[in-house]
Amino acid sequence: MSLKSLLKTAREALNDKNYETARDTCTQILEDIDDKNYNALVFLGLANQNLDKFDDSEKAYRKAIDLNKESLLAYQGLANLFEKTKNNNGLAETLETIRTLHLDAKDAKKCHETTQKLLSLYTTPTHRPNLIRTLRSYTPSSPFYTLLSTLPTIPSQMEIWTRIAEVQEKHDADVMTKEVNSRRQRLGAGPLEVIRRDVEREVVLASQLEEAYEQMIEVARREGEDVGDDVYQKYLEFLYRKLPHVDDVGEREKLHAKIMSQCHAFTTNGPFFPLAFEIRIETLDVAAHDYDIPLLQTAATHVPTSYIGYFAAGYIKWKEGAEVNDVLEDLIASVETNNDTMCGYHILAAVYVENGEWESAVECVEKAKKA
Repeated sequence: MSLKSLLKTAREALNDKNYETARDTCTQILEDIDDKNYNALVFLGLANQNLDKFDDSEKAYRKAIDLNKESLLAYQGLANLFEKTKNNNGLAETLETIRTLHLDAKDAKKCHETTQKLLSLYTTPTHRPNLIRTLRSYTPSSPFYTLLSTLPTIPSQMEIWTRIAEVQEKHDADVMTKEVNSRRQRLGAGPLEVIRRDVEREVVLASQLEEAYEQMIEVARREGEDVGDDVYQKYLEFLYRKLPHVDDVGEREKLHAKIMSQCHAFTTNGPFFPLAFEIRIETLDVAAHDYDIPLLQTAATHVPTSYIGYFAAGYIKWKEGAEVNDVLEDLIASVETNNDTMCGYHILAAVYVENGEWESAVECVEKAKKA
């Protein structure tokens, strides 16, 4: 029989689910006629797959791929094999190649479908970096975006960046916990505080949260959406957490400027939350009587039960000449809520000096030095 006739016989045998005949026919082609026949190898892979000869099936598909890396047929067969055998790592790797081929062929629908299959595979904590990378296919910086954006059904930019942020938050938290627990048990492990600092440095410098939050805020601004006050707070918290871990002086100065700019915006126009006020007020380089009263009034109004809110209320009462006990009540509440507050001890010491309580003033100065 001719090669064409044998291939037809193999195809018909597969359609009739006569997999042994299909296997034998393909083997005949490869041994007697053409050992590099792409279709015969793909058919052989499918026949062996249905005969539960999974290793032989994979070998056939891979030989076909080696012959033609641009054809989808063998990759699709391999993907079906891995799906049947629940080899998710192999399936993910194969789907990555398939969607790249769809990209090259400019087939937006199939590229989107394959991307969604990949997203459904990346469900475990260890797969979170791959999940984030695949989600980014729907963002403008991705080579997939131009093609995928032609479809009306893809997720919005807010949906994508919100999902990326959620996954990255979980990933960072898990890595932080697992790495700290792992390293503290090593022989010769350093102090727990040092371990935490080292792990935090690795986590925040590798994290994509800064970009994710910025993109969410930008999309909300551009499209008139409500991003939620918590995103602004998380954004500032992340920047502030990252700052001490940036070694490059120029980059650190840029980040510091970004933080201060955001704090000024949040404490002026909202959303109002304690950290923005804490950073602005704690970094003021002023004498005791020269704190920014309008800024403190805003803090006392919008974050009254935070340590910085207590401080602001006590300071304003002091400047207005209120009873010293009323002033001390708020200032003491401030330092008790946060015993690392520089401004709290600064003003508390000034009040004690003003009232001749020298020992208490000295104690506050000593605590301020440690803050």
